[in-house]
Amino acid sequence: IGMRWIGTGAGASDSVVRAWLADRFNHISSLIACLVLAPDNSRERRRAMEFAISLGEHSLRLHDYQTAMCVASAAGTCAVARLKKTWAKKKMRRLKERLEQIQHVVSSCMGFKELRLRQQACKGPMVEYAGICLTEFVFIEDGNHSHRTGDEVNYIKLRLLAEVVDRMAARCQHVYPFDPDDEVEAVLQGVE
Repeated sequence: IGMRWIGTGAGASDSVVRAWLADRFNHISSLIACLVLAPDNSRERRRAMEFAISLGEHSLRLHDYQTAMCVASAAGTCAVARLKKTWAKKKMRRLKERLEQIQHVVSSCMGFKELRLRQQACKGPMVEYAGICLTEFVFIEDGNHSHRTGDEVNYIKLRLLAEVVDRMAARCQHVYPFDPDDEVEAVLQGVE
C-alpha cells in the first residue's frame, strides 16, 4: 500500500478514495445541517430536526453507521447547536434526548468503543463508519516500519493491514433486502 492511499509521497494521486469519502461525508452532513437551518420559524425548524433525528435513528436500526455519524456531525455544527431558542422549547427536550442517544453510539470516546462493539456484533448488512477503518490504516502505517532490517519486508505490518481489509470485505458480503426503485435511482444518479 505504501503511503499512496493517504496522499503523501510519489503516489499521492491515489488518495482519491480517501478524498471522496471525506467529501461525501462532509456533503451529507452539510445537507442535513442546511435542512435544519433553512426554515425561518422554530416550528418548521423543529420538524426538520425531528426528520434528521429520525433519519439517524433509522440509520442505526439499519446498521448504517456512516449516515448516523453524518446526522450526529450535522447536529454538532456550531450553527445548529447555537439555535438556543429552538432547543430551549419544551417540545425539543425529547428530541434532544433522542439525538443524544445517536451521539452516544457514534461518539469518538474511548476510540469509538460503542460503535466498534455494534459493528463487531452486527451479523447482517451494514454500512461501516469509514473513519474507523481509515484510522486503523493510519495507525498501522505510522506505527510499523515497512522493512525490518535492510530489505527484509515487515510481514507483521502486512498481516495487520490484511486483517483490516479482510474484516471490511467480510462485512460487505451481506446486502440489504431492498427492491430497486427506478425513480429514486434516477434522482440519485443525478446528484453530484
